[in-house]
Amino acid sequence: MDLVQVAGYSTAGFVDAPPLVAGDRLLVASWDGTLSALDAQGRPVWRRQLGEVLDAPLAVDGERIYGQSWKPEVFALRLRDGRPLWRFAYAPSPADDHRQGGVVLLDDLVLVPAWNGTLHALDKLTGTPRWSFDSGAALRAAPALDEERIYLADTGGKLSALDLQGQLLWQWAGDESLLAVPQLIPQGVVVLGRGGTLRAFSRDGEILWQQELNETCFYAAPVPVDTTLVVATAGSGLWRLSAATGEVIWRAQLSGPSYATPLVHRGRIFVGDNDGTLEIFGLDSGDSLAQTAVSGAIQGAPAIFQDHLVFGARDGALHRLRIEDRMP
Repeated sequence: MDLVQVAGYSTAGFVDAPPLVAGDRLLVASWDGTLSALDAQGRPVWRRQLGEVLDAPLAVDGERIYGQSWKPEVFALRLRDGRPLWRFAYAPSPADDHRQGGVVLLDDLVLVPAWNGTLHALDKLTGTPRWSFDSGAALRAAPALDEERIYLADTGGKLSALDLQGQLLWQWAGDESLLAVPQLIPQGVVVLGRGGTLRAFSRDGEILWQQELNETCFYAAPVPVDTTLVVATAGSGLWRLSAATGEVIWRAQLSGPSYATPLVHRGRIFVGDNDGTLEIFGLDSGDSLAQTAVSGAIQGAPAIFQDHLVFGARDGALHRLRIEDRMP
């Protein structure tokens, strides 16, 4: 397997936020405060300067883009041309220093995990607050949603389950910061602690199992794949485990520590690390299939856009790769 570099897109800041596919456009956010929409050839359709660092995952529906910046401020833009529609500012806190959680859409609401520990539910059309929940500790990760619950992880080590109106149903408190997005599994939800403890909970808050990876973990979230989980760590490990029991299926060695959530696509795992290496592994085997290096850390998940692999890096660029399978 070969990875062939295709012309990318340069910005004036780190590209930590994962690129987001929105139909025939690719949305790219960077630390210089610019949000860009690119066409299939990687050319900018429009650019919007939002005035502050953008490092959080975006959300999009058929007409609008939603996100938050380090101001701290939430924004909605028109997808077609980047025209601003509304903004919402929230109170600052001592945690206003790095990595924001991505916003999530819930029916007619935008859920915003704030640095100050508040989960804001805003009206999608106007940005008007509808309800809020105070977790009591900084929020660095987006919430996870099922049909009846919102699962919220905070840096104080708490996992909170809310109903869809923001009322607390149950809460579990541990001793590790929770920096990664919780992930749904058939049995309930899994969370990954900073110390490397992976725990599964039932929908009612019962601990089903836990697995000690014994590796530091930051923002890379577990990725559910069929009945398994794929986990990248800041301890340079790539793991595949059973989602039902937490049993380790295999562990592979990354080139460097990873803060980036992997992408699993067509039986392959795509993952970037802080040494600037993008590597592809076989999902079943854990074998390394290909890798390429760029000149800055890769801290956001890659994506597939128009048959290319795309990812951002701290060299200020969005990189595009063509994947070519070698002939036998």
